[in-house]
Amino acid sequence: LVTDTGGEVSSASLGSIGFDGALLDVLASLTPSNGQSLHVGVDATRRAGGHGLIVAVVGAIRADDAERLARLRATDRSTGVVLMLDTETWTAAPAGDNGERARVIGLLTAAGWHVAEVRRGDSVARVWASLGGSTSRGTGRPTVGAVS
Repeated sequence: LVTDTGGEVSSASLGSIGFDGALLDVLASLTPSNGQSLHVGVDATRRAGGHGLIVAVVGAIRADDAERLARLRATDRSTGVVLMLDTETWTAAPAGDNGERARVIGLLTAAGWHVAEVRRGDSVARVWASLGGSTSRGTGRPTVGAVS
């Protein structure tokens, strides 16, 4: 786990402590960031290797951050998933630049990232399905498997 400020939790840093439990503890205690850029977090991910599954949970990001994030998945050694929170659906803030949002999504998908827009009230099953995942028949719960 790497945050936008470069904070990192990895199995290597935890030693004999269980990674899964520690990761869930960290995720449960994260708060919204006041950061205005992903540069530090993206650079920290690149230094850590950036291979395997990369999941980015972001709000509204600028095109320069999207380009930097897109380059993380510059090879086929990783799968990139972006959960782009439509933060305007959680607030009464005025609508942002939807053209910029579309440009950001286009940049990321062109670089091979799977992008899901997440709105207030969306179910995990809906978001997962929009990424190309599937759900268990009858339960509506996401199944474990590769994102295609």
